[in-house]
Amino acid sequence: MHSHVSIVEGGKREYVLDLDHQQCQKIHDTNSIQLNNYVTLNDLQAGAINHRSVTLSGSIDNQGTCEGSYYSDQFGSWKSVVVTALVRITYLKRTAAVNLKTNKLEFENGARCDFKHENCEIEGYFTFWRRLPIDGCNFDIFKTLYTGKSTKFERTDT
Repeated sequence: MHSHVSIVEGGKREYVLDLDHQQCQKIHDTNSIQLNNYVTLNDLQAGAINHRSVTLSGSIDNQGTCEGSYYSDQFGSWKSVVVTALVRITYLKRTAAVNLKTNKLEFENGARCDFKHENCEIEGYFTFWRRLPIDGCNFDIFKTLYTGKSTKFERTDT
């Protein structure tokens, strides 16, 4: 048992994990995210900021006993360390309207994105969507029956 905590050089980091469309869709499908081979965060709440404290490498218990192990990420590799993290996941579902004339996706908060790109950053958050195929509404099955002037009659019963 140790009576102190020491931090390895370069051991304290804060960063944003970039997700791609597939990873984001998996969160929406499963309400979970896999951070590494050993850590999966489950029961994420949509429309909320989810906070979790996790141990990414090694082990530690409430009595202060710890055992280090190997850890590696984009910042480096360490031997015999306990790595803990406070993870914040902002998991939002947004509603938007598509303006096909301007090719813009317009969100309820006023943000606008190019519809054709299928992703953008809104208020610091990555946002993804999928376009339906051009024939997604089957517009090609409709035919014009009549072109010209018409008169509309309404029946009024008194």
